[in-house]
Amino acid sequence: MLQHKVKLALLMLALLLLTACGPPNPELTVQDYWQAVVNGNAAEAAAYIQPNEATESWLKKLWPDNSAEFVDDAKTALFLQRITITPTSHEINGSQATVNVTVTWPQLDNFLGNFMTEALSEVFSLALSHAAENEIDAALETIFTAVLVDTPDTHTEHVVKLVLEEGKWKLTSSPLPDPAVLFNLQAK
Repeated sequence: MLQHKVKLALLMLALLLLTACGPPNPELTVQDYWQAVVNGNAAEAAAYIQPNEATESWLKKLWPDNSAEFVDDAKTALFLQRITITPTSHEINGSQATVNVTVTWPQLDNFLGNFMTEALSEVFSLALSHAAENEIDAALETIFTAVLVDTPDTHTEHVVKLVLEEGKWKLTSSPLPDPAVLFNLQAK
């Protein structure tokens, strides 16, 4: 009986060691990538991406000219902080993986409509009173923040593709859905 328990314990230990030696969880890579983006850490985020034609396209939209910063102002940073990417499952097929994610973010059509309505009124009023450009910019930033805070969230489902390189998962597709989905221009 003792011999049976020892064999069982050794088998469990071997399985644990084999599991620990496998590739990292691709869901963690997606989360770590997005956290680096939100934190504005371009170098760290770049380490999670496999450069290719598809990734270059979405990186240029998020990260112009591969500068040291993802965002160039507080408004963009505030908006990115409202976006969460939550992995729900993953599938690994050799050196390829897919991660299903739920993306939660402000309803862009709602946000843009409300922002434009409030901003146009305020800008015209300030312009008619001969306000300085910095006064107009400050008013727009205040409106942006207030409208963003009041904008309800929406949830979209998306699939992120990854490839295993040198023991690390690299994103080969954007973790955010196509902009047409965000603006309700096509079926979700």
